[in-house]
Amino acid sequence: MTEVVVSIPAEEVIEHFVQYFRIFTDVTPRKEGAIREHVLSRSRDGAHTHRGRRCLHLLCWSKGREGAERGAIHRRPF
Repeated sequence: MTEVVVSIPAEEVIEHFVQYFRIFTDVTPRKEGAIREHVLSRSRDGAHTHRGRRCLHLLCWSKGREGAERGAIHRRPF
C-alpha cells in the first residue's frame, strides 16, 4: 500500500463537479452554488486536498526478447 496525496485548485474541482453533474441534470446557479460551497468548505488556501491509500501492481510479460522465457509473466508490486 502506498499513501497518496492529491492537491488540486478548488476552482478546478468545482468546475469538474459542475460538468459531471451536467451529465445527469440541469445545473442551475443554485446547484452550482451548493457545489461551490461544499468544495470550498473542504478546501484550504484555495486547494482541495485528498489523502488516500492505493495498492498498485504492474503486470509484465516478455514477448520476443532475446533470452526471455517465452510467455513468462512477472508481477511487480510498486
